[in-house]
Formats: sequence, C-alpha cells, structure tokens
Amino acid sequence: MKRIIRYPGSTLFILTCTFVLLSFYYVNSIKGEKQFEDNLRVLFADPLFVFTYSVLLLGLFFRMVKLFIKGGFKKSGSILMIAGFIIFALGVYLSLKTRTILDIRAREGDNTPIGIVSSIKSDMPDRIIVIGKERPPLPSKAEAEIKINGQKHKIRIYPFSIIRGSVVFISGVNISPSVEVIHDKERIVSDFLMLYPPRDVRINQHGSPYTLFISIYPERTYKKGRLDVREYNITQPAFTISLKEGNRVLIEEVLKQRTTISKN
Repeated sequence: MKRIIRYPGSTLFILTCTFVLLSFYYVNSIKGEKQFEDNLRVLFADPLFVFTYSVLLLGLFFRMVKLFIKGGFKKSGSILMIAGFIIFALGVYLSLKTRTILDIRAREGDNTPIGIVSSIKSDMPDRIIVIGKERPPLPSKAEAEIKINGQKHKIRIYPFSIIRGSVVFISGVNISPSVEVIHDKERIVSDFLMLYPPRDVRINQHGSPYTLFISIYPERTYKKGRLDVREYNITQPAFTISLKEGNRVLIEEVLKQRTTISKN
C-alpha cells in the first residue's frame, strides 16, 4: 500500500501538477481580458486541464492517506486541511459545470429576462485620458434598479443580490451605442455594443462576409514627452466605424452624432 501511494502522494508530484495548472491559467489569461471565473470556465472545458486537475486531487488524496498511515490521528490537522482543500476544489469544479449562467447586456428602459431596468448609475468619468499603451480602469461602482412584478430590486457590482434564488450582480459598465448597418438592403448588424477606450469591438455575424470594426474616437490627441495621449469625451462620444467585406473596405467614417452614412 505504501509503494502505491508513495509517488502520487509525494510533494514533488503535487508541486509538478500545481505548476502545470498555473501554467495553463497563465497562458489562457494573457489571451484576453477575462475575469478569474471566466478563465476557469474556459480551462474546465479543456480535457487536458481537467485531467491534470483530477490527477492533482488524486495526488492530494494519496497524500492524505500517506499522512494517516504514518501518523494516524496525530496528523489530523494536516489531514483535515488537505481534505478541506479537496472538497473546496471539487466544489469549484461542480459549481462551474452545473450552474446556469445568463449574461445580460442592458441599458436603462430595457426589458430583460429578469425584469425592467429602470435606472443605472456608475462612477464612470465624463472624460477618460489614455497615456501611451495604458488601459484605464473600468468603473468600480455601479448600481441598477430593476422592476420585477412591480417590486424594485437594486443590484450592484458588489455585494451580490439574491433575486428569486439566483445570484445577480453587475459584471461591468461600458459605453453602449446602438448600431445598425444595412448594405444593399441587407441588415448586416443590428445590436448595441460594449465599448470602453482604447479598445475596439469587432463584429462578424455567423455566415456573413462583412466585419464591422467600431471604437471610440479620441476628441483630442497630443504628446506628453515620448508618449501619445488620447482624451475621450464620454458624455458626447464620437465613434470610428469601419465596415469590411473580406479585405475590401466598404465604409470608414468618424461619427460624432446619430448619423446615416452610405458609400457606393
């Protein structure tokens, strides 16, 4: 029995599995700006990550048995700590795999699956200044009021709200212009976007040869030493819009208000 659990329960084995899992997470996290939970959800869809995760838990279980064989109840503190971690790790996996998640994009007045959004407040500034390649922080405070069957409920970024047995919270606040693109009487895009400077959004609807690029246009640009500085007006934003069919540019304009543009 000791030989069976010697290697899976060894410190080197557990540290190796932990290093591999952390490497998985690091590589996945640098691919995009995802939250911790989103990264985990993507990783748990990877069979290789799930296999390594399972092997680590198995190694921890063998480690726990090994401690019990060596020290019996004298090692109860270490055994309980490992058992607690195994239960926690299994809970994380089961929670992410069994929960139902509904991601809702909404603005004031929208009728969403959970209710009508009557108001939204946040600490988004009126102007955003971007220096060099830095990324300004997203608003950290936001509150929305939702009407459900005549009753008002408030949801925030934190703390979470419990509505009808579901955890509801605001995951982020962005600038959300409505966009509708019609080309040759074909509606290519009809949506509202989630924008925040300096990043842009690319939309390519399934089966469509058209790709729409849209970003917030800086109201003012200047130099600060060697760095480029861009200043964005958030209360009255302008937008850069580019519509492409493959590599061919169909539309490329700067919109400073509600505008209809066309290009033959």
